[in-house]
Amino acid sequence: MKLKMIFWMCGVVLICSACGRGKGKSVLGQKEFTALLIDMHATDGILGVSRNFTPDREKRNYTYYNGVFEKYGITRADFDSCMYFYAAQPELFTKIYEVVIDSLSRRVTAEERVLQKLRENDSLNYYRGPDTLRIDSFPFYYEYVADSLLPGNYKFEVMVRFDTLDAGRDNRISAWFISADDKDSLKVRDIKLISDTLAHRYQWTQYADSVYNRLVIRFLDADNLKKLKYRRADVWGITLFRPYTSPKNEERLQKNLSSKRRSEQEKLQKAPADGRLLHDRARPRRN
Repeated sequence: MKLKMIFWMCGVVLICSACGRGKGKSVLGQKEFTALLIDMHATDGILGVSRNFTPDREKRNYTYYNGVFEKYGITRADFDSCMYFYAAQPELFTKIYEVVIDSLSRRVTAEERVLQKLRENDSLNYYRGPDTLRIDSFPFYYEYVADSLLPGNYKFEVMVRFDTLDAGRDNRISAWFISADDKDSLKVRDIKLISDTLAHRYQWTQYADSVYNRLVIRFLDADNLKKLKYRRADVWGITLFRPYTSPKNEERLQKNLSSKRRSEQEKLQKAPADGRLLHDRARPRRN
């Protein structure tokens, strides 16, 4: 990118020197013109992602640049005039582009650091249990605890296949986020399992804030486990990721979670003692 920019800059300098232009006064001062060039080259980077240009795309490209011009209150003709004015002063123009290149380089470096962090988050599987589970003996479920979780939007995926048509009622995978003091829990929506003999992929996504530091997942739960005489199923492809969530979206999820928590607390305060006991029984049993 630097080499391409330098060649472009040199070409402009030669053209403007040959034309003998550059006298008079620029529409934009040096500081504003430098900022405009930084924005324009950032736009070049966006447009450069798409290489197969068509007439329609060319029109959209002009729209992108016009947006930059409007930001600085100038027209395309004003920009051309500024280019001639500064390019006719090679030493000044070189200093301007040194600032432009330095700014864009720092911006790219910062973006690379962010992308590296996002890749690390996306590649870290918080599930560290067995790769494959064979559910074939009482109590016919497996409970896993993920500890030391950070706040974030978690995505869970799993594959399940029963050997025969399962006789369990309300077959499901249940999960709860638990607070550090064990006084608060966040119930994740149950995954309802299809009880045929085909392999099915299941998933859920749930945001958890700093209140919760661990997650309990119960694989192949059901309402009548004690009455089951046999149950055979394979569980594999288990992943628990914390993919990148934009700050704006994370703020929205945080507000929704806080609102949900307040609503549940109000219900508990209004409910009789039996209601609170039911809420407590909804939490997973710690082994």
